[in-house]
Amino acid sequence: MKSPNYRKRSLSNDNKKWEVGRSLYEFYIRESAGVDPNDGYLMWYKDILDTNGEPTGERTMTKVYSEADRYYVGASSLPDIIGGFNTSVTYKNFDLNALFNFSFGSYVYDHSYERLMNTTDITGQRHADIANRWTKPGDVTDVPLLLNSQNYFGATSSRFLFKNDYIRLKALSIGYSFKESFTERLNVSRFRLYLQGDNIFTYQTHKGIDPEQDLSGATNNRSYQLKTFSLGVNVQF
Repeated sequence: MKSPNYRKRSLSNDNKKWEVGRSLYEFYIRESAGVDPNDGYLMWYKDILDTNGEPTGERTMTKVYSEADRYYVGASSLPDIIGGFNTSVTYKNFDLNALFNFSFGSYVYDHSYERLMNTTDITGQRHADIANRWTKPGDVTDVPLLLNSQNYFGATSSRFLFKNDYIRLKALSIGYSFKESFTERLNVSRFRLYLQGDNIFTYQTHKGIDPEQDLSGATNNRSYQLKTFSLGVNVQF
């Protein structure tokens, strides 16, 4: 028999929580509250507690990361829909074949962007968005000021969580089959010339990464898929 506390059991990692009745793919994470325009500090949300130390359902903001609470932020690394389709068209001696794949409804936690947005030290490689950092009172931005490691603004939070919709033209082939009058002179039954391209076009909501990431929703230093073109000949004897 299950214990009365069975539904309260859970296991957490840095951005997910295994909890009975919830999806394993939902992000459970500290939620960023933006940058204070007065001093450039990044803020996070935390619960307001009652006299018994229980959450009241209301929240406030803190500039101390360790005080921030984790929440289900309404984002999942599992897509609502994922798939692909292909099409084939012929017109006279021409043929066209295209393959698409797509995914909609998922979110990705961009660890690569997180590292590149480290504002404690800009001596190493950094993202161009660092240029948008807070520099003086009144600045309205989502990039905090440069600061030493006493308050690490690059810690795990919804600040680095992004929608990851995409559709990709995975492969495209355009060919031309020569007429019989030409193939007969070559003593072949078919002579087809074609141009093929791979990963020609990708529309994605979050730039800077290859959108075909693991379903865990975390980037893993995967290289962007190369765009390639090739010219070839099909000959049938």
